Amino acid sequence: MDRVLEQMVPAACSPISYETYKPEVGYWNRLGVIRNCMSRRKQFIKDNWGAQESVMRKHFSQFKGVNELNIGTLQAELTILLLNSHVPLLRPRPLLLNTVAAGGMHIRPPRELPWPLRRFLDESRAGVIYMNLGNEQLCTDVPKHIMQILLNTLGKRKERVVWTCHDHTALKNLHTNIMVQHAVPQADILAHPHVHIFLMNGDLLSTQEGIMRHVPMISVPIFRNEVRNAELTVQLGVGIHLNHNNLTETALNWALQTIKEDSTYQLTIRQVAA
Repeated sequence: MDRVLEQMVPAACSPISYETYKPEVGYWNRLGVIRNCMSRRKQFIKDNWGAQESVMRKHFSQFKGVNELNIGTLQAELTILLLNSHVPLLRPRPLLLNTVAAGGMHIRPPRELPWPLRRFLDESRAGVIYMNLGNEQLCTDVPKHIMQILLNTLGKRKERVVWTCHDHTALKNLHTNIMVQHAVPQADILAHPHVHIFLMNGDLLSTQEGIMRHVPMISVPIFRNEVRNAELTVQLGVGIHLNHNNLTETALNWALQTIKEDSTYQLTIRQVAA
């Protein structure tokens, strides 16, 4: 997405990273932005355009003139670009009129949860921790030492835990306070009044849902974009960022206890969501 935006906004006033944009830049900073923009654009074209054009010609060869088209030509004809970013959560930035930040459109009013899940949440007097480490994340893909830290720490907590992952049947002999589910309605779970903490990987849409549902977050990101989103929650004062490389039971338990006991996070996230 950044590469598309770089070709639509003058590089001298456009950031390389949308999330970390800072408007107060001088001459040398702007010159550096132009240099980085040109370098990234060249590398992006080299890495992607050839493969994309092959796919285009393979599946759309029946249309007249497809063989003469290239990705650059199509991109120049771009009519509208929808971003999954939410403007109130980011710094102001110059954008052309055909670039629309439409983040948060997927968040609808909460619906009633399936009965077994709702009962599990309703009966938790100490509150609930909701955990989702990625929409495509398999439980068995989580490194063993991190899995052990998660299970040991969460199993000792008084709160109940709902964990979303695809291979939910792969985990055996779990603590009685942990429920592992597949394809659960995340936004509806976060809307439940007993859910007080959102343990996640730093996904952008999950960040938006956590804020809109007023649930402070603990992020354990792995990929670069997830790290940026985790840092955003810290900047906004609505979450804590833990580094997965040095994650420990002590650090995770501290983060959980801090979110639970420090009312500042609840007050701040309501202000941000307003």
